[in-house]
Amino acid sequence: RAASWRCCCYDDRAERLLVAPLRGRRENDDMGQEGDTRTPNLELARTLIPPEGNDWGAIIGDREAEARFMARVRPLVHANFETVWRHAPGGSESRTGVEATMAALRQVGAGFESLIAVPEVYVDLGDRVLVLLRRSGRTVDGVEFSEEGAVVYSIQGGLLRRMELYADREIAFADTGLSDAEARDRGVPVDEI
Repeated sequence: RAASWRCCCYDDRAERLLVAPLRGRRENDDMGQEGDTRTPNLELARTLIPPEGNDWGAIIGDREAEARFMARVRPLVHANFETVWRHAPGGSESRTGVEATMAALRQVGAGFESLIAVPEVYVDLGDRVLVLLRRSGRTVDGVEFSEEGAVVYSIQGGLLRRMELYADREIAFADTGLSDAEARDRGVPVDEI
């Protein structure tokens, strides 16, 4: 293992995703085989939104937590990274770059005391991964909520190239060509990755 990767965000996933490809081989020879739930794209998605979820209230509200999150995520993001918020079929807004995305998330996060996104199912779609998730929390007005959502990660060269955030899973299903049942049938539950 390269000593330069040993830091607060170092783990075996980082080794497999970042260091091993640079050596021209995989550390785990069985990764990516038919029926294997540990494909590199699923591993990347799991690193971006781990089984315990991302607590955006804590990440956005605490500079140290945000720095830890960025240390974990920044090495996994393509230089031309783009985030797209998909509000309605055919309608969206986007930001280019990690800093622009974080600035938008800080602005959105200001309306919440807590906002936690927890994955339910990861679906490997080749160069994309659909993640069905549940968001819950409390607004600054004290209103508690729990809702279904989704994110689609587009992966290029082993790095996150584009992140599409969906408040409405039906739009995500339309964009990916899957139904809820098909996504769950093809997907891998959080506890199996």
